[in-house]
Amino acid sequence: MRHAMLTPESSTGIVMMDIMHQQLDDALRVTLDAEDADFTRQFHNLVTMMEEVFSTEESWMEEIDYPAIKAHREQHARALSGMHHVDCSLMAGDVTTARKVVTILLPDWLRLHMATMDAALAMYLQLSGMPQIETTLPPVQYLRWPEFRQ
Repeated sequence: MRHAMLTPESSTGIVMMDIMHQQLDDALRVTLDAEDADFTRQFHNLVTMMEEVFSTEESWMEEIDYPAIKAHREQHARALSGMHHVDCSLMAGDVTTARKVVTILLPDWLRLHMATMDAALAMYLQLSGMPQIETTLPPVQYLRWPEFRQ
């Protein structure tokens, strides 16, 4: 198993956002650890998870009239565009490039995005007084951090 993308110190203070980040980290780990025969399926699951997390964050931003929504959305769109581009290579049989992306590029991008864009969004969510943040993501089944256990 590869090193963790997230640590308990990377918490945003928004429980649902932290749970979604953990779900992304878990999907990334599963993809990294997948054998070649299962890699494509896990890669698609990871992209789907990214799409769902980004969509949820964007719905929160709309709800609170977030001033930096355009820049945040642009970052999401660029990351997903890159993943969809890599998916085309993967469907053509290029597992090596896709593995490089999920091993090197994506974890670094996610760490930076979470430490900057998502941290700023989390602060604004807290300041907005948004009482309850809901998500359409499936229930968490395998979180490792004890503070996320219900």
